[in-house]
Amino acid sequence: KPVKTLREYVEALRRLWRGEAVHMEGEVQKLRGAHMEFGKGVQIPIYIASTGPKVLHLAGEIADGVLLSAGMTLVSCRRCLDAAEQGSRAAGRDPGALRKAGFINFNVSQDGVAAKKALLRKLAFLFRNKKHADNIKSSGLDIDHDGIIAALSRRDLDAAAALLPLEAANVFGV
Repeated sequence: KPVKTLREYVEALRRLWRGEAVHMEGEVQKLRGAHMEFGKGVQIPIYIASTGPKVLHLAGEIADGVLLSAGMTLVSCRRCLDAAEQGSRAAGRDPGALRKAGFINFNVSQDGVAAKKALLRKLAFLFRNKKHADNIKSSGLDIDHDGIIAALSRRDLDAAAALLPLEAANVFGV
């Protein structure tokens, strides 16, 4: 269902930007002659952000680019980009033309250990749900993901960050 809704949304945006009056009875969007009075003909690149294979495949099919989450291993990034590129090929598009962008967590400090510890707090928050399970597993690090989720459910970011080894800063960030 999210894929269908996202497809409808992107289609509506592209038509609006072309200056068309859009009539659509989608599952979420209901447009009855919607149109734009400004910026007609402006083509704004559409990036779709996801780590899920279905949405990434769709991104490759219909989007100008894909946006990857922060805190991902290189293995997870490759998996996500492969799914988007498969979508491009399935739609008869050049996978090399699909733009790729991502967020990177980083910290800068005169004290490298302090910078890494600060980064672990960001990562712990990012890992607050099960959606990062495969990503965390791909790191090869011994990380108590369930413990991180439990600590954050108690709103204890310090306890969650303490469950990440220092080397996680190098694997999931810079």
